[in-house]
Amino acid sequence: MDVDKPHFTAGCQQISSKFPGEYFHKYQKRSNMTIPTFAVDLDTRRLKIKNGTYPVKLYVDYNDVPNTYGTIYDMTFEEWQKLKQPHISASLREKRDKLQELEDKAREFARSLEIFSFNRFEQLFIEGNPLLRARKRTNKGGSAPADNFDFTPFLEKVYILKDEDLGKGSILDVFVMKIKDLLQEGSVGTAQVYQAAYYSLKSYWGLKRFGEIIVSVIKQYERSQKEKGNSRSYVGINLRTLRAMFNYADAKGIIDKKKHYPFGRYKYVIAKPAKRKKFLTPQQLAAVYFYQSDDGDLREAVAYWKFLYLGNGMNMKDALLLTWGCCQGNYIVFERAKTELTAKGEQDSIDVFISDDLRDILNYLGTKDKSPDNYIFPILNKEMNAVEIHHTIKRVIKRINARMKRVCKELGMPPMATTGLARKAAVNQVLAGGATPHFIKEFLGHENLNTQNHYTDATAEMQKRQMAIQLTRFENVGRPDLSGPSKVDA
Repeated sequence: MDVDKPHFTAGCQQISSKFPGEYFHKYQKRSNMTIPTFAVDLDTRRLKIKNGTYPVKLYVDYNDVPNTYGTIYDMTFEEWQKLKQPHISASLREKRDKLQELEDKAREFARSLEIFSFNRFEQLFIEGNPLLRARKRTNKGGSAPADNFDFTPFLEKVYILKDEDLGKGSILDVFVMKIKDLLQEGSVGTAQVYQAAYYSLKSYWGLKRFGEIIVSVIKQYERSQKEKGNSRSYVGINLRTLRAMFNYADAKGIIDKKKHYPFGRYKYVIAKPAKRKKFLTPQQLAAVYFYQSDDGDLREAVAYWKFLYLGNGMNMKDALLLTWGCCQGNYIVFERAKTELTAKGEQDSIDVFISDDLRDILNYLGTKDKSPDNYIFPILNKEMNAVEIHHTIKRVIKRINARMKRVCKELGMPPMATTGLARKAAVNQVLAGGATPHFIKEFLGHENLNTQNHYTDATAEMQKRQMAIQLTRFENVGRPDLSGPSKVDA
């Protein structure tokens, strides 16, 4: 510490309205600061009667928003005054050096952040700091995740939570923030997608900050992945996740997209992978729908597939999460789990009419206990946590798809009747019946009309096939004489 110009000052009675001490009084009128001001000071407003000491605190002021953080030290007023003197006891000298180190490191850390926020500062610098007392996180500068959330059940599958090499202040550290948010929402699958992208990016460029990730850096990553033999789809998933992280960081006030955003027109544009359009022809769909077998496993698989198809193209997760309380009169009423947390404003429910065939399936597959809170299908139970639910659903999908592959083989058709394709089959069938785009939007539970284009490829593909056949239809035309040029009567 510079003894001639000590940072530590006393006299909190002077400015008790905001911060004690001359040091902060000097800076408190500054506004619109990009870097906060820091000071360690004795808070003489908080006398501890038992031993006559006051708490020593770290004071932070950012854009005229103050905050305080208690250190592990308490001192008397006389001890605090002695810190300015050159000759003091070894114990006081150690405290002075530690406090000076705390102030310097806090200032240095704030400069490393691209945009300062109290929430970010507390998460990355205050929490776990051995010189500071544990405290509840403030909500200034951004919302904080619930501190009492137990991540223990996720550690085996979402092992990023155990990674100690996160690089505080780097983009990879923000990945962990996002993944924790996703886990608290129950989005385990999406959290694992972010985790995979995290390790792919980390293996290539290490611990970079947002400002260091520019267009040329992203292009280098893309080239490196192609050289490794990774598909364009794989690269696209990781880069779309990276783009989402920029948007997340901007929303949290960690960065400013106007300064740091390498995606978009005239910047880096993520290529869309070429998709092979899979669909069931009307004949194939009918064959699957009316399939009969003595094999109980295959009958059950087809029954689940038909439920998804008849349930407005419901996905398996939504189906397995249905409770008997969703059955309201002649309809199954539910909200899609996929859009429950992302839908803007109030989410519209999806109404599935319970036809005779659908009712037969409910009676065949459904549980006997039809209490409103009980799951319709005997797959999940209320004691399961989010991780167990996620992996149980994945196992069920894998099992049904394996059995549907056997069904397709028996029918002499490609193995395309998967749980995922049931949704496309339902959309194309109602389109063939004359459904309007707005009806399809409500049918699928989409917020945006454009989203349904992904499910209507089969209709366009069928039209292309029909047009190709039409080009060779010459039933009413005689075969022309190609032996010589045609003669035109004069």
